[in-house]
Amino acid sequence: MQVMDRKTIMVSSTVYGVEDLLESIYDMLDDEYNVVMSHKGTVTNSSANSCYMDCEEAVRKCDIFLGILTPSYGSGITKIEPCYSITHKEMLLAKELNKKRFFLVNEKITFADNFLKEMGLEIDMLTAEQKRMKTFISSLSVIQMYRDILQKNSPPDYHIDSYSRFAEAEVKIQRWFISPDSSRN
Repeated sequence: MQVMDRKTIMVSSTVYGVEDLLESIYDMLDDEYNVVMSHKGTVTNSSANSCYMDCEEAVRKCDIFLGILTPSYGSGITKIEPCYSITHKEMLLAKELNKKRFFLVNEKITFADNFLKEMGLEIDMLTAEQKRMKTFISSLSVIQMYRDILQKNSPPDYHIDSYSRFAEAEVKIQRWFISPDSSRN
């Protein structure tokens, strides 16, 4: 397939702790898609823009968005002013633009979300100190990001699944993008 004929897939700006997974995803997808991934340096950088603005532009231009949620919330936030990480903003924008979306969610996030629900706790009710769970996940903001991408009435171009090991995530990527006719988990 010629490069111009290939669809563009944007992989969320998640990086820390999943570098090997990102390398594998890039290698799997690069033959069939134009892969835009900050980890690989394929997000177009404009010296006039901030990192987020470059990533936002990549989300706007992509055909497919692949979000990866890890226990680490990400960068682009400050301690002074609470705001969303770059990855969180990308995911919200992809949802707003109704992009074809696929999400891989680390099972620690789904576990923590279910735990909070079982305990009857809401994230916004907890203090800043209670929101820090460094040994499990970096911040409860990760769970909020997960909740923000969930859709009750999922459109056909929306897929979400959890993973515990990178090899499991790689199998899901293979099923979604390389062999889409096989059954999806």
